[in-house]
Amino acid sequence: MSLISNKVVPGKEGQVFGTDAKLSKDLEKIRQKILTVPGVNHVTINEHIFPREFKVCTDRLVELKAIENVVIPLGFHVVPKEAFDF
Repeated sequence: MSLISNKVVPGKEGQVFGTDAKLSKDLEKIRQKILTVPGVNHVTINEHIFPREFKVCTDRLVELKAIENVVIPLGFHVVPKEAFDF
């Protein structure tokens, strides 16, 4: 495993996650909860595709597990998508 394979890299590119949440109110709960993770400064939700996606931008390295752990108690899952297409 490399340094970035299990972390969100700081910057505007962020990390895209898929989720099983469908309702706008649930996606907003997830967004608010992710914003409580230290280092997370912006979360953008894409409701126009399925499964729903959101992009998390940070100002430092943030472990993917930290983001997953704040969402799971809400009853939803988040799955990180590939950070880079090689």
